[in-house]
Amino acid sequence: MKRFEKSKRVLAFLLVTLMIISQSSVTILAEELSLDTQNQEATAVDETPEESEQEPSVPDPDNIENQEPAEEQPSAPEENAEITAVPTVTETPATTETPEATVEATENTQEEASDEKTEVSEPTVTEAPLQTTTKTEFAENVDNASANIKLLQPISDKAIFVANQYSVESDYFTNNAEAAITQWVEANNLTVLDAVAYDMHFEENGQEISVSQHADVNLSFSSPILSQTADIDVPSQVYVLHVVNGQAVSAGTATQNSNGAVTAANISTDGFSPFVFIKATNGDAVQTTEAEQTTDLNRFVTNISLKESNGNDIPQENGVYQLRPETDYKLKLSFQENKDLQYANNEDGKLYYTLPAGITIPDDIAPTQFKIGDLERNTFSYHAGSNQIEVQININGGDKYNEFKGAGDAFFDLEFNVQFQRNMEQIVFGNTKTVKVYVDSTNGLALDKIAKYNSDNGTVSYTVTVTSTGISEDVIVTDTLSGSWLKMYSADDVTITSNKNNDLSEVTKSVSGRVMTVTIPSMTHGEVITITYTVQVDYDKVASVSTDIQKANTLNTVSVNRTDVENVSVNADVEYKPAIAKTASVNANNKITYTITLNSDYRYDISGKTITDVIPSAARRFGEYSGTGITVTRYSSGNTTPVDSVEVPWKNIISPEAKDYTWSYRIPSEHRGKYKYIITYTFQGENHEITGATITNTVSYDTGGSATSKPRIYPLDGMLKVEKTGSIVTDQESGEKRIQWNVTFNIPAGKEYTGCKIEDWLPSTKIDNKTYADAYVDGSAEIMETVDGSDPTTLEEDTAYNLVYDIANNKITVYFTNLGKSDKNRVIKFTYLTIPNETWLKNSSASVNNTHTNRVGVTARNQYSNDIYASVELYENNPEISKKATVSSRDAKENAKQIRYEIAVSGVEGDKIEITDEFNTSQLELDSTKKLEVKYSNDGKNYTTDSKATVDAQKTDDGRKFVISDFSRNGENNYKYYKLTYYLNVKDLESIETSSEGGTVQNKATFRGEAATVDTKVVGTPGIIKKELSNEATIAADKYIAEYKLIINPGKKQYGKSDTLVVEDKMTNMTAIKRDDVKIKTVPESNKDKVTAVFKNDGIDFTVPNATEVEITYKAKWTGSGNVDHVNEVTVYGYSQSVSKKANVSSQGSGGYSNLHLTIYKVEDGNDIKLLSGAKFSLEIYENGEYIPVRERNGKPVTITTEENGKAVLQGHEGDRGWVLWKDYKYRLIETKAPDGYILDTTPHEFTFSQELAANDPNVTYCENGGELTIKNKPIEIEISKVSLTGNEELAGAELKITKGSDETGELVESWTSGKEAEDKNEDGSAKPHKVKLVAGTYTLSEGKAPTGYDTASKITFTVNLDGTVTSTTAGAVDGKKVTMKDALIEREIEISKVDAADGVTELAGAKLQITDEAGNIVKDKAGNELSWTTGESAEEQNEDGSAKPHKVKLVAGTYILKEVSAPFGYLMADSITFTVGLDGTLSSKAEGAVLNDENKAVVTMKDVAKEKSAASSISVTKRLKTVAGEDILAADETFYVALYSDKECTQRVSDVKALTFKMDSTATVTFTDLSVDSVYYIGECTADGVNYLKGQTADGTTYAAMFSNGNSVEIGSNGGNKAVEFENRFVKFPDGFYKEALLNLTKQLKNSDGEDKNSTETFYAGIFADKDYTKLSDQVSQNIVPLNLNGNSSVSAQIKVAIADSGSTTLYVTEVDVDGMPVEKADSFKYDLSVDTESITFNENNKAANVTLVNQEQAEDEDEDEDTEKEVKEKNTKKTLTSTPTSTSSNTSTKSTQTTNSVKTGDNTPIGIFVILLIAAIVVIGGGIYLKRRKK
Repeated sequence: MKRFEKSKRVLAFLLVTLMIISQSSVTILAEELSLDTQNQEATAVDETPEESEQEPSVPDPDNIENQEPAEEQPSAPEENAEITAVPTVTETPATTETPEATVEATENTQEEASDEKTEVSEPTVTEAPLQTTTKTEFAENVDNASANIKLLQPISDKAIFVANQYSVESDYFTNNAEAAITQWVEANNLTVLDAVAYDMHFEENGQEISVSQHADVNLSFSSPILSQTADIDVPSQVYVLHVVNGQAVSAGTATQNSNGAVTAANISTDGFSPFVFIKATNGDAVQTTEAEQTTDLNRFVTNISLKESNGNDIPQENGVYQLRPETDYKLKLSFQENKDLQYANNEDGKLYYTLPAGITIPDDIAPTQFKIGDLERNTFSYHAGSNQIEVQININGGDKYNEFKGAGDAFFDLEFNVQFQRNMEQIVFGNTKTVKVYVDSTNGLALDKIAKYNSDNGTVSYTVTVTSTGISEDVIVTDTLSGSWLKMYSADDVTITSNKNNDLSEVTKSVSGRVMTVTIPSMTHGEVITITYTVQVDYDKVASVSTDIQKANTLNTVSVNRTDVENVSVNADVEYKPAIAKTASVNANNKITYTITLNSDYRYDISGKTITDVIPSAARRFGEYSGTGITVTRYSSGNTTPVDSVEVPWKNIISPEAKDYTWSYRIPSEHRGKYKYIITYTFQGENHEITGATITNTVSYDTGGSATSKPRIYPLDGMLKVEKTGSIVTDQESGEKRIQWNVTFNIPAGKEYTGCKIEDWLPSTKIDNKTYADAYVDGSAEIMETVDGSDPTTLEEDTAYNLVYDIANNKITVYFTNLGKSDKNRVIKFTYLTIPNETWLKNSSASVNNTHTNRVGVTARNQYSNDIYASVELYENNPEISKKATVSSRDAKENAKQIRYEIAVSGVEGDKIEITDEFNTSQLELDSTKKLEVKYSNDGKNYTTDSKATVDAQKTDDGRKFVISDFSRNGENNYKYYKLTYYLNVKDLESIETSSEGGTVQNKATFRGEAATVDTKVVGTPGIIKKELSNEATIAADKYIAEYKLIINPGKKQYGKSDTLVVEDKMTNMTAIKRDDVKIKTVPESNKDKVTAVFKNDGIDFTVPNATEVEITYKAKWTGSGNVDHVNEVTVYGYSQSVSKKANVSSQGSGGYSNLHLTIYKVEDGNDIKLLSGAKFSLEIYENGEYIPVRERNGKPVTITTEENGKAVLQGHEGDRGWVLWKDYKYRLIETKAPDGYILDTTPHEFTFSQELAANDPNVTYCENGGELTIKNKPIEIEISKVSLTGNEELAGAELKITKGSDETGELVESWTSGKEAEDKNEDGSAKPHKVKLVAGTYTLSEGKAPTGYDTASKITFTVNLDGTVTSTTAGAVDGKKVTMKDALIEREIEISKVDAADGVTELAGAKLQITDEAGNIVKDKAGNELSWTTGESAEEQNEDGSAKPHKVKLVAGTYILKEVSAPFGYLMADSITFTVGLDGTLSSKAEGAVLNDENKAVVTMKDVAKEKSAASSISVTKRLKTVAGEDILAADETFYVALYSDKECTQRVSDVKALTFKMDSTATVTFTDLSVDSVYYIGECTADGVNYLKGQTADGTTYAAMFSNGNSVEIGSNGGNKAVEFENRFVKFPDGFYKEALLNLTKQLKNSDGEDKNSTETFYAGIFADKDYTKLSDQVSQNIVPLNLNGNSSVSAQIKVAIADSGSTTLYVTEVDVDGMPVEKADSFKYDLSVDTESITFNENNKAANVTLVNQEQAEDEDEDEDTEKEVKEKNTKKTLTSTPTSTSSNTSTKSTQTTNSVKTGDNTPIGIFVILLIAAIVVIGGGIYLKRRKK
């Protein structure tokens, strides 16, 4: 029993397990279904929980396809259930909470919602933002340092520490620290050696943040700073300063390395930016380094010059002087002081030079005077044996000696003779100046000889050179002429020269036999003796011999009486080469006569020599030798009568092997002597080709030498001739011009042109470097062949020829297939057309681009015809005009009295020529006494007088109009060119002189729109300028410093309209000097300050006041080399006058010292004669890679200050001040103080006295000693601008003043009325800003009285800084150097009225209006409101009845535009109205009736015209219901509303509200009619009362939105029209009363009694029922009684929509019914047997389509009624089958299945396999228990 109990327990456990698993399966299935539902309903879940609680946004109707529909948050928990998942674990900060991730329902999920199983997207984890953290310690790498910062209080850890390094020359230091640091340095009596600034601060996100708390900053510099050191034994100290509130305070310490440079710094501060690190010394401790002084001249040696005693250069080898012992050489030593070493200024004035070892001075040197600059009577001397040269400086030289002492670079040269000792290799002359020498004690001779043969005159020239090394004595040169071909010469033919010795009187020469002897008593070292002579060639002995014999017969040998010198033999290039020449002549029959001339100069005996004549193989086919042979004629020299003449037959000179193309003739040996021979013979040419042939023929000697002739023969039986012509034709269709080209070539009878082609290059030209070409007219080619005696025939393309048009190369090629051969002459003519290039034509005229040239060539039988050209003149008759003016008579002052004008025109059309000539009629008038002459020409060069032409000179307001009639023509056409000549008299010369043209008159001639202008100088001697050279007589005595006087406008005339005149004074071979030498006088004197000048490299530019006499005198230094012109030319107002003087300005020496000095001129920028005093500069020198201060002997920096005359002389004194300026150094001047009222010039001005240094550095100015350096300062000139608050135009009439200080009651600086004075006006009279010059300080600008219509502005206090910048505490008052005071205009109230144009009274609502300025910007009133509104929109713009009323705005004076942005719906937009509000508030406008002014108000009225309405226009609107997945939804009985609106936002409804009614359908349509044309309507879904909504809600709370696939706007054009718009409502789930859509396809078939198809016109009805008994018609279909009209067919189909509840099913029953829905089977009148293939159809998720077929068959007429009854009963009892077509939503494919009537699809997909297994297991367990129990029993 217990065991059984145990079995029961096991069984119970298994059953419980079974129940749990079963329940879990059901739960899982439920969750899957729930998830599927939610995925279909839900929109994309937002990323954070907070966002998901918000209501989803409504999709944009214009972009609905790319959006998911929003869903209103359902209230029921089950509808808002969220599926959550545990997110993937990620590392997050401890302070951050990670929210649960939500699952997003993506679009893909929605699209897959219809599948049986829905995939759930992976959860997205959203991390919460990190909390902001702070810290107190920072470590950064900054500019040239690493920084560690520790703060007292924490700041954001996103902050970064920034430290930027700046030099003391930077703008940062100048603007932020310079003033404070300067004050601190002066207060502490320090001298700054070096300084560096740092801008330190914190930044966050790129923006500087304020950190005002204690901080410790440790800096470690990457490159040490403050490396500049003080002088030796002068201590320095480093200071770390912080600039706070304009004061420098100590802020830390610094660490220095062994060199004193700063490597690190520790800073303790309570704030940041800026910090300055300074290395400085005590002001009294700085010492300068004195230059060393000595009497030892060896230390001053700068240069060594070593020459031979005669001044010639000494030979060198690899830089080593080649010297001889016991020989005098000239030594020149140069000495000069330098920056570190000076001559000792001893009382005795002695200096000493010690001779270096290895050299001696052969004799005493008595005291020898020399000059050092202007210091004279200095001496040097030497006493033999002392080894020392003594220099005595003239200490009694007074001022000149003082100048010598003051100079730091005194130099002088000493020159004397020295000798060099043997065995010396290097001589050290002092100051490391070393010379390498080689003292050569050896001696010897070198011998050389050359020969040059001149074949023209038959001579040989010889040159013998003898070179001595060391001293050579008793030199004998022997020259032996052993060659027998050379004639001996005499001693008189010999020339002897020496390179060192001009006196060769002791040198002798003699000739004995064929030997010449030259005796030279002595030769110095390096001396070269050159012996030259010329000999004649004895041609009687010259013969054709071997090379060895030739050399022996021209041998010449020279020798010298030294056994160690070899003889030198030379051979002349004399050779046996008789003259030979050949010519040819051709007669009409192609017979060639050759003439060969031999030995024409009678130079040789050519007897026995053989000549050979050869016709080359290439020419042999063109003929052969003719006649009987050759004729040989012999001539003796000087005789024209031949010695003899013989005929030599061909057989004697032509060998059989030569084949008649080669002959050889031997001159008879018995003809010994020098004779000339002329040989003649003939050659019969024969050419049967089509072009000429060249017969090349060469004759040659057997001993060498030849001559060639190349006669040319042409075919006598006809040759190729090519011709080309062109002509202009007109295209008959287009009427445009074409060029017809004709190419003709002949084919002689009996000749065949193989490989024949025509190559034709079409015309092209270049215009503006671009090529333009004419184009071939496709298909225009025609080729004709004409045979003698026959008519032309046309050759067919592709048969007889092929034409290729190469567009790229603009070339036509015609390839002939086979022209054949004929016994008659033929002519081929190729004709084609080209289209002239359009651009070419447009740019053509009678004179330019007027010729189209074509090139052609013909090739046949591999022979080319040469290029043939043809041209056609083609151009547009474009007008051209040119004009020429010539002064035909002048008065005594060379002023023009009359001007002759010639106007040439081309492009004349018609029978009249009209030329307009514009000129100033007050200055010129036509001379009616002179005949108006007309000429014509066809080439524009050669003109013919036209006696027929008449000219009517009509007066005009601005000149004359010439009308030429009855002119001659070139046949039917006009001539290309016509020319008109006429004369104008000059009048009112003074007005011409002072006019803006500056003494010039201008004429402008116009012809057919083209113009030509010519300017003619009329004034000969202008009165505006006078110039003279005042000191011309004394210029030389004045050391060529010229003084010029320039008088401008002595008549005080007003020239032109400008207030000033520009005077350009250009100088050639002179330079203007000294600004303070310029003197100015003016009449009136008050205009003197208005004269300004700018000095340039080539002269001076002055600006002087107009209508003022100005006298200018100045000086200029004449320069140049040689006798040159020194020209000074002045030009003013187009007039010029020059003064020229020729002089030879000798060079001026600079002296032996140059205490360099420079004059500094400080002038106003833009006016070089405005000299400024009070400018202070410091001087720095560039040494060791940096600029350092130049110091006085007392250690203070050198400074200079400009004096009253604006100049300062920069000059040191080595003796007194301890410094001078040095040539080979760069300097710079730093301006430390600007003149009062001027901006400090912060640019360092670098200069040098070294041209080389200046050439290598463009920033350095080269200055000559005593020259000038001009430094300019810009004046602190401030512009005071008075403008309207709303504009930038200057206002006139404001009374303004500037006072000192920050109060308007301070000291008055200046007062004025804006726009009143001339300098405050523009040329048109309008006001411009007032300029005032101010010194640095604080000022107040105040307005005493405002211009009319403006309020008085508040005062403006501003500060002018030392650098010229201007600042102000008034926002926006300062822009650069302009202070602007703005006056506000008084606002006026204006009414804006928008009315209907029909009555002009009714105010219209809904118009969007705005007021803009003329630039189109919307205007704002003073309150800042934009003047843009919609009429009748706000309550204050509506009357009590809701109608619109005018809108009121406030405007200041100005011009405005009232613009309608959009009109009220149904109205046309009105044109914008431009109106002006006057300063007094009155309105004005050019628009008629647009403005109204009365006592109470000012009104601007804009009228709108109503649009037309079209009865023929309509908009149909269709709405479709769908799920978010795109599935159609059927509404059982729902109504929605739609309306038309005028705006995109659908706020302005312009139509009735129409209802969209759905009766078991997914679509509904409404139509709007009677619409306005030219209007845009917007369709919007709305409530029943017309309020648009973007999202809707069904009764159960389900949301939806309207989605327009192509936008919700429709435009109705001017012609109306019918438009259609569709949109969808997409639902996130199926609301109550909405269904899924299925389709039922009904088919009716009609058959006869035999079962065959039967056609009929009957209408049958199918009924769709909800029950199988057919008692209740279904309400789940779109139509339950379906008419089926066969319409003459045997079958018909209909499609019915079926509604399926969500997750439900719908079962339908179909049978045939009558029109009322009653089943026909119950009607006796129904005469058909009915069969329905389906009894019932069930639609659900998986079965959304079905087919039902109803078949009607005519009843058979059976006699046996019982059989009929039995059949009827049988049919009624027959089971009906269901045929349905389930459709997969995803694949849209159908499968057909047959089910029994009662079959059901539950949709339960729960797996039952596990339950079966568990059940079997339970049975086994139970069975086993029973078995065990029974066994036990």
